[in-house]
Amino acid sequence: AQHRGWSSTPVLMPPGQRSGRKARKIAKRIQVSRLVGAWVLSDRYRGHRDGDPKTLDHLRKLGEAEGLLTGRFHQVCMALALGTPFLAVGSNTAKIEAICIDAGLDPAHRVLEAEQITCVHGIPCFSEHEQRCLDDWRSGLPSQWGRLCDWVLT
Repeated sequence: AQHRGWSSTPVLMPPGQRSGRKARKIAKRIQVSRLVGAWVLSDRYRGHRDGDPKTLDHLRKLGEAEGLLTGRFHQVCMALALGTPFLAVGSNTAKIEAICIDAGLDPAHRVLEAEQITCVHGIPCFSEHEQRCLDDWRSGLPSQWGRLCDWVLT
């Protein structure tokens, strides 16, 4: 990214933390707070329920970006939901390829091998066909995605 003058944002958890474990813990606390009241959430976790500024800033930047180059499945999910063009590096699972197919995109045009990164000079915009597929796919997403996209893009 620096070599090409692109901006970059780290999305990895700090060493020693397991992202899934913490996310489940926070989700459980938020779920409990909805049942018994917000007082069970410490100030530390209220940001996750109310919109953590770092997370919201990241989503806003992703929604405004010309494109995304990533190897992270959840970043691809967000790019799809926000309509941000992307190229993704495939991993040892087929999750990224599967969500591309689910959204109507051809993984051959959006998923790279790690060795191909050096050949990337830009992120191709979605074609008209891809855009129609994405619009259809996003229309089937829960309404929360629509609210997220409206908030991020305004």
